[in-house]
Amino acid sequence: METANTDTVDLDHLKLLELIGRGRYGTVFRGRLNDRCVAVKLFSAADRLNFSSERSIYSLLLQHDNIARFLSADERTAADGRPEYLILMEYYPLEYLILMEYYPLVRSTSSS
Repeated sequence: METANTDTVDLDHLKLLELIGRGRYGTVFRGRLNDRCVAVKLFSAADRLNFSSERSIYSLLLQHDNIARFLSADERTAADGRPEYLILMEYYPLEYLILMEYYPLVRSTSSS
């Protein structure tokens, strides 16, 4: 197992494509970073403390086949001038997650 990646990324290349979830502390989007499909959890300025807590947890977690890979956490200024905080993780479509539940060997053979 490896430790989680805590590198920052160039958010100028991040595009939010589709809203896929909304919760108490943030909104989750399917996005694209360069040519990579990512999941982006977006926190408002009011939820900065929750962002900091989640970032700390993800940066401590080890990478494992059964956990979505943590890519980065960063902050940026929104179009309206307010700060927003982002956690980027590997994106897995629902169809892939269902497939993994019923056919767990697909993951080990598809990554080789």
